Amino acid sequence: MTKTNPAHVARCRCGAVEIGAWAEPVVVNACYCDDCQAAAQQIAAAVPSAPAASADGGTEFMLFRRDRIACTRGAENLQAMRLTAASKTRRMIAGCCTTPMYVGFDDKKPWVSAFRASFGADAPPVEMGKLDETTKGAIEIFQADHGLEVTGEPNAATWQKLIIVAELDHRNPQPYTWVSVTESLPETLEVHRGSHVVLTTPANTGVPGAETPTGIFPIFARDVSTTMSGTDVDGTKYDIPDVPWVNYFNGGDAVHGYERGSYGFPQSNGCVELPIATSKTVFGMLALGDIVYITG
Repeated sequence: MTKTNPAHVARCRCGAVEIGAWAEPVVVNACYCDDCQAAAQQIAAAVPSAPAASADGGTEFMLFRRDRIACTRGAENLQAMRLTAASKTRRMIAGCCTTPMYVGFDDKKPWVSAFRASFGADAPPVEMGKLDETTKGAIEIFQADHGLEVTGEPNAATWQKLIIVAELDHRNPQPYTWVSVTESLPETLEVHRGSHVVLTTPANTGVPGAETPTGIFPIFARDVSTTMSGTDVDGTKYDIPDVPWVNYFNGGDAVHGYERGSYGFPQSNGCVELPIATSKTVFGMLALGDIVYITG
């Protein structure tokens, strides 16, 4: 994890516990599930003046990659709260002042859900009714798997199919697959399946003036081979046929294969370049809607 100042800091009410996050949250949301409401009721019973849930019963979270968040002070004060003895979900509470800090998981999910209230007034807001990129990507995967038009939007046909699938209790047995790209040197791409990194490779992102944007992007188009054309930062036009194993995630930016003498530092015009043999493997592991998560 980077040693620079964290992008977001959460503190318990008395200041003895501090949590740092070294990236923007993947999503800021509110959860209304039965478990979160039951936990909020238990926390409110201990400290009525500082409820964990908002007035409408939702518990607000900021979700971070697990390797982008850590306790920087007062870890010895953290206590695990479980709704049942068998629960794999741990709500980590600052025992010094009963402040809920984050939710961890015994099965090592790739994210940590931090309680938004502990980040103070500078915490990004919950945007109700707006699809985040992760949810949009999940909808695209569902649509592609069920023969629907892939739009990433919860239209009538998608809702109809979702209701049918839910009533039949059909679940995808495969773990969720996504890609992370780190622009710190050496630049690296990792493929994640559930909580496991299953492939790691050096990669190239965009040069100055054609930087690969950071953020979260669902894959919206894929090609086994395509022609790429455009203009380099020096004004030179290019038209390159047969670019292989292409996963478009942001306009003309894609994860794809490209022959270079070396990898691990910025060389592209905004795409994420991989060694060609590796890009074929990565292409076979991905699908429409899978997330490409790029960090600095």
